[in-house]
Amino acid sequence: MPQPFTEVADGVLRMGTSLINWYLVGDDDGVILVDAGAPGYRSQLEPGLAQLGRSLDDVRAVVLTHGDADHKGFAEKLRREQGVPVHVHSADEELTRTGRGRKREASFLPYFRYPATWKLVAGFVRGGHPLHVQEVETYEDGEVIDVPGRPRAVHAPGHSPGCVALHFEARSLLFAGDVLFEYNVLTGRRGPQVGPAGFNESSDEALDSLKRLEGIEAETILFGHGDPWSAGTRSAIDAARAAGRS
Repeated sequence: MPQPFTEVADGVLRMGTSLINWYLVGDDDGVILVDAGAPGYRSQLEPGLAQLGRSLDDVRAVVLTHGDADHKGFAEKLRREQGVPVHVHSADEELTRTGRGRKREASFLPYFRYPATWKLVAGFVRGGHPLHVQEVETYEDGEVIDVPGRPRAVHAPGHSPGCVALHFEARSLLFAGDVLFEYNVLTGRRGPQVGPAGFNESSDEALDSLKRLEGIEAETILFGHGDPWSAGTRSAIDAARAAGRS
């Protein structure tokens, strides 16, 4: 993604690449990272902070939407360098700290017929090998996390056991993480959808978990993979249900 990074809402920068997003969210109390992309994205942090008129000293926390490698990215490096706490849902604590406790319902191999899969593999190689996060702070479903912006965690498992969306109600923002994808990183399909079976623990559970998002009012939905969605939460849920499994 070329600099300057895209400001997707007031004080919110979309970071990362066309394949994997992470976000900087700033307010009067400081800055948080929502996810931490891939390890190689660490070099984006200072330029992004500068674009917000901030510095490393303003970073208060990393809040992970779940514990997969392409979301915890450089979180451990930042924790070691700056003492920044890393928060994750308790059901993904083991995955975040050790990389274990994760299964997939389908083989990854059939997706190699799609060019998008080869592009993703190349992106993973360029992004580098993530470090497990040695120390984490856990949160639970419905908890308002005590970090700048005070997002509420909406537990919506299926992609991973501790997959969540983060609702910044005062800013009408919903960070969907991998509860929803706008870009299917294995097939290349666009539009709101649950993740591909090759990455999900249970696509059926992921689809069922969409009911957890019903009633959430958000002008903008931001994804771990894909472009922002500004047509509302209801339309995103309907589109994902219509898309079904992939």
